[in-house]
Amino acid sequence: VKMAVVENLELFELLEKVGPKLLVKTKFGTDLSSIENVDSIDLEEFDADCERLVGLAMEAYVRAEFGNLWETHQCRPHAYGHTWSPGYELPAGMLHGHAVA
Repeated sequence: VKMAVVENLELFELLEKVGPKLLVKTKFGTDLSSIENVDSIDLEEFDADCERLVGLAMEAYVRAEFGNLWETHQCRPHAYGHTWSPGYELPAGMLHGHAVA
């Protein structure tokens, strides 16, 4: 989701198209047993969308981290809250990522 919001419009639009409930329910298309009305979904299209989602997210992440494999800096799109969030989350008793979310 981070990569979609800050880096990749196609990924963002695909997330919106497929919808969060179905993605979570099916574990990004890996478990279709939880779909109640299978006939209401084009399974081939859903499968292709899930594959594309994961592929786009991984590609964006690798592109962003390729020159920073040892995480020596935070200048990357998916670290957009890391500059201020640790100072807010820890004193507030929050877990990592909650302030940005």
